[in-house]
Amino acid sequence: MTSTNYDLSSYDAVELEFYFYPNSMENGEDFWVRYNIGSGWQTVATYASGSSFQNGSFYVATVTLDNGSVNLSNNARFRFQCDASANQDQVYIDAVTLTGITNGGTLAQAHTTPLQTIRQLSAPAPAPSSLSALESDLAIAPNPTSGLLTVQASDPMQRISVITTAGQQIRLLNNLQENMHQLDLSDLPAGMYFLRIETAEETYTEKVIVR
Repeated sequence: MTSTNYDLSSYDAVELEFYFYPNSMENGEDFWVRYNIGSGWQTVATYASGSSFQNGSFYVATVTLDNGSVNLSNNARFRFQCDASANQDQVYIDAVTLTGITNGGTLAQAHTTPLQTIRQLSAPAPAPSSLSALESDLAIAPNPTSGLLTVQASDPMQRISVITTAGQQIRLLNNLQENMHQLDLSDLPAGMYFLRIETAEETYTEKVIVR
Protein backbone atom coordinates (compact mmCIF):
# COMPACT_ATOMS: atom_id res chain seq x y z
CA MET A 1 0.00 0.00 0.00
CA THR A 2 1.51 3.32 -1.07
CA SER A 3 0.55 6.79 0.15
CA THR A 4 0.23 9.97 -1.85
CA ASN A 5 2.98 12.62 -1.70
CA TYR A 6 3.43 14.62 1.51
CA ASP A 7 5.30 17.88 2.01
CA LEU A 8 7.43 17.19 5.10
CA SER A 9 10.03 19.88 4.44
CA SER A 10 8.87 22.15 7.29
CA TYR A 11 9.24 19.46 9.99
CA ASP A 12 12.25 18.42 12.07
CA ALA A 13 10.79 14.92 12.50
CA VAL A 14 7.70 12.88 11.70
CA GLU A 15 5.99 10.06 13.56
CA LEU A 16 4.13 7.33 11.67
CA GLU A 17 1.73 5.30 13.83
CA PHE A 18 -0.34 2.37 12.58
CA TYR A 19 -2.27 -0.64 13.83
CA PHE A 20 -1.86 -4.09 12.32
CA TYR A 21 -3.19 -7.64 12.55
CA PRO A 22 -1.08 -10.50 11.07
CA ASN A 23 -2.66 -13.67 9.69
CA SER A 24 -0.91 -16.92 8.62
CA MET A 25 2.58 -15.39 8.47
CA GLU A 26 5.22 -18.13 8.87
CA ASN A 27 8.20 -17.58 11.19
CA GLY A 28 10.68 -15.22 9.60
CA GLU A 29 8.21 -13.77 7.09
CA ASP A 30 7.98 -10.03 7.51
CA PHE A 31 6.57 -6.75 6.33
CA TRP A 32 8.26 -3.38 5.92
CA VAL A 33 7.59 0.32 6.27
CA ARG A 34 9.35 2.06 3.39
CA TYR A 35 10.08 5.70 2.58
CA ASN A 36 10.68 7.47 -0.74
CA ILE A 37 11.56 11.08 -1.64
CA GLY A 38 11.58 10.42 -5.39
CA SER A 39 14.95 8.67 -5.58
CA GLY A 40 13.88 5.13 -4.68
CA TRP A 41 12.40 3.21 -1.77
CA GLN A 42 14.33 2.62 1.45
CA THR A 43 13.17 0.37 4.28
CA VAL A 44 12.88 2.28 7.57
CA ALA A 45 11.24 -0.42 9.72
CA THR A 46 10.92 -4.22 9.54
CA TYR A 47 8.52 -6.44 11.49
CA ALA A 48 9.04 -10.23 11.39
CA SER A 49 6.77 -13.07 12.45
CA GLY A 50 8.07 -14.94 15.49
CA SER A 51 10.23 -12.07 16.73
CA SER A 52 8.25 -8.84 16.25
CA PHE A 53 4.74 -10.30 16.33
CA GLN A 54 2.60 -13.45 16.54
CA ASN A 55 -0.36 -14.29 14.31
CA GLY A 56 -3.84 -13.59 15.61
CA SER A 57 -3.07 -10.55 17.78
CA PHE A 58 -3.54 -6.82 17.32
CA TYR A 59 -0.52 -4.49 17.53
CA VAL A 60 0.20 -0.78 17.36
CA ALA A 61 3.57 0.36 15.99
CA THR A 62 5.33 3.71 15.73
CA VAL A 63 8.19 4.72 13.42
CA THR A 64 9.92 8.05 14.04
CA LEU A 65 12.06 9.67 11.36
CA ASP A 66 14.08 12.86 11.66
CA ASN A 67 16.35 14.88 9.40
CA GLY A 68 19.37 13.09 10.83
CA SER A 69 18.19 9.78 9.40
CA VAL A 70 16.27 10.69 6.24
CA ASN A 71 15.59 13.70 4.06
CA LEU A 72 12.18 15.09 5.02
CA SER A 73 11.35 16.55 1.63
CA ASN A 74 8.34 18.07 -0.13
CA ASN A 75 7.61 14.89 -2.14
CA ALA A 76 7.79 12.18 0.50
CA ARG A 77 5.80 8.95 0.29
CA PHE A 78 5.33 5.94 2.57
CA ARG A 79 4.67 2.31 1.69
CA PHE A 80 3.63 -0.83 3.59
CA GLN A 81 5.00 -3.92 1.82
CA CYS A 82 4.46 -7.55 2.85
CA ASP A 83 7.15 -10.16 2.10
CA ALA A 84 5.42 -13.53 2.39
CA SER A 85 5.26 -16.86 0.58
CA ALA A 86 1.56 -17.10 -0.34
CA ASN A 87 -1.50 -14.93 -0.93
CA GLN A 88 -3.15 -16.09 2.30
CA ASP A 89 -0.21 -14.73 4.33
CA GLN A 90 -1.61 -11.32 5.16
CA VAL A 91 -1.08 -8.28 7.35
CA TYR A 92 -4.08 -5.98 7.84
CA ILE A 93 -3.12 -2.30 8.29
CA ASP A 94 -5.47 0.30 9.77
CA ALA A 95 -5.62 3.69 11.51
CA VAL A 96 -2.46 5.10 9.94
CA THR A 97 -1.51 8.49 11.44
CA LEU A 98 1.36 10.72 10.27
CA THR A 99 2.33 13.49 12.72
CA GLY A 100 4.81 16.30 12.02
CA ILE A 101 7.15 17.57 14.78
CA THR A 102 8.37 21.14 14.25
CA ASN A 103 10.91 21.48 17.07
CA GLY A 104 13.65 18.86 17.30
CA GLY A 105 14.23 19.73 20.94
CA THR A 106 10.83 18.27 21.84
CA LEU A 107 11.83 14.77 20.77
CA ALA A 108 12.23 12.27 23.58
CA GLN A 109 15.81 11.65 22.49
CA ALA A 110 18.06 12.59 19.61
CA HIS A 111 18.70 9.81 17.11
CA THR A 112 20.32 9.44 13.72
CA THR A 113 18.64 6.18 12.69
CA PRO A 114 14.92 5.44 12.36
CA LEU A 115 13.39 4.73 15.76
CA GLN A 116 10.64 2.11 15.92
CA THR A 117 8.51 0.82 18.75
CA ILE A 118 5.82 -1.85 18.85
CA ARG A 119 3.39 -3.03 21.49
CA GLN A 120 0.71 -5.68 21.58
CA LEU A 121 -2.82 -4.55 22.30
CA SER A 122 -4.93 -6.23 24.94
CA ALA A 123 -6.76 -9.40 24.01
CA PRO A 124 -10.29 -9.09 22.60
CA ALA A 125 -13.00 -8.83 25.25
CA PRO A 126 -14.81 -12.03 26.25
CA ALA A 127 -18.37 -12.66 25.12
CA PRO A 128 -20.57 -10.08 26.86
CA SER A 129 -22.92 -11.07 29.65
CA SER A 130 -24.49 -7.62 29.91
CA LEU A 131 -24.02 -4.33 28.14
CA SER A 132 -24.18 -2.36 31.36
CA ALA A 133 -21.00 -4.08 32.54
CA LEU A 134 -19.27 -3.09 29.28
CA GLU A 135 -20.61 0.48 29.38
CA SER A 136 -21.26 0.31 25.64
CA ASP A 137 -24.20 0.46 23.25
CA LEU A 138 -22.79 -2.39 21.19
CA ALA A 139 -20.62 -5.43 21.93
CA ILE A 140 -19.17 -8.01 19.53
CA ALA A 141 -17.21 -11.04 20.73
CA PRO A 142 -15.04 -12.92 20.19
CA ASN A 143 -13.17 -10.82 17.64
CA PRO A 144 -11.18 -12.31 15.88
CA THR A 145 -13.46 -15.32 15.50
CA SER A 146 -13.28 -18.70 13.81
CA GLY A 147 -16.97 -19.55 14.21
CA LEU A 148 -19.84 -18.10 16.21
CA LEU A 149 -19.87 -14.34 16.78
CA THR A 150 -22.14 -12.84 19.44
CA VAL A 151 -23.60 -9.41 18.66
CA GLN A 152 -25.37 -7.58 21.49
CA ALA A 153 -26.90 -4.09 21.42
CA SER A 154 -28.66 -1.90 23.96
CA ASP A 155 -31.57 -1.40 21.53
CA PRO A 156 -33.29 -4.15 19.51
CA MET A 157 -31.39 -4.84 16.30
CA GLN A 158 -33.47 -4.70 13.14
CA ARG A 159 -30.90 -5.68 10.54
CA ILE A 160 -27.35 -7.12 10.39
CA SER A 161 -25.30 -7.10 7.18
CA VAL A 162 -21.94 -8.80 6.53
CA ILE A 163 -19.88 -6.85 3.97
CA THR A 164 -16.51 -7.60 2.38
CA THR A 165 -13.67 -5.06 2.30
CA ALA A 166 -14.54 -4.57 -1.40
CA GLY A 167 -18.01 -3.37 -0.37
CA GLN A 168 -19.96 -6.50 -1.39
CA GLN A 169 -22.82 -7.50 0.90
CA ILE A 170 -22.59 -11.27 1.35
CA ARG A 171 -25.12 -11.80 4.13
CA LEU A 172 -28.25 -9.96 5.28
CA LEU A 173 -30.42 -10.70 8.32
CA ASN A 174 -33.71 -8.78 8.35
CA ASN A 175 -36.47 -8.16 10.89
CA LEU A 176 -34.50 -9.47 13.87
CA GLN A 177 -36.06 -7.33 16.61
CA GLU A 178 -33.72 -8.74 19.25
CA ASN A 179 -30.95 -7.39 21.47
CA MET A 180 -28.64 -10.38 21.03
CA HIS A 181 -27.89 -12.53 17.99
CA GLN A 182 -25.29 -15.18 17.16
CA LEU A 183 -23.75 -15.18 13.68
CA ASP A 184 -22.08 -18.29 12.30
CA LEU A 185 -19.12 -17.07 10.20
CA SER A 186 -17.27 -20.39 10.05
CA ASP A 187 -18.02 -20.78 6.32
CA LEU A 188 -16.31 -17.52 5.36
CA PRO A 189 -12.70 -17.38 4.09
CA ALA A 190 -10.20 -15.97 6.59
CA GLY A 191 -9.89 -12.20 6.40
CA MET A 192 -11.44 -8.90 7.43
CA TYR A 193 -15.15 -8.11 7.08
CA PHE A 194 -17.49 -5.33 8.15
CA LEU A 195 -20.68 -5.78 10.18
CA ARG A 196 -23.40 -3.17 9.73
CA ILE A 197 -25.86 -3.34 12.62
CA GLU A 198 -29.01 -1.25 12.37
CA THR A 199 -31.39 -0.40 15.21
CA ALA A 200 -34.31 2.03 15.18
CA GLU A 201 -31.98 4.75 16.56
CA GLU A 202 -28.47 4.01 15.27
CA THR A 203 -26.43 2.31 12.55
CA TYR A 204 -23.09 0.82 13.62
CA THR A 205 -20.27 -0.42 11.41
CA GLU A 206 -17.68 -2.68 13.04
CA LYS A 207 -14.66 -4.59 11.71
CA VAL A 208 -14.53 -8.35 12.26
CA ILE A 209 -11.58 -10.69 11.66
CA VAL A 210 -12.35 -14.27 10.61
CA ARG A 211 -9.47 -16.69 11.06
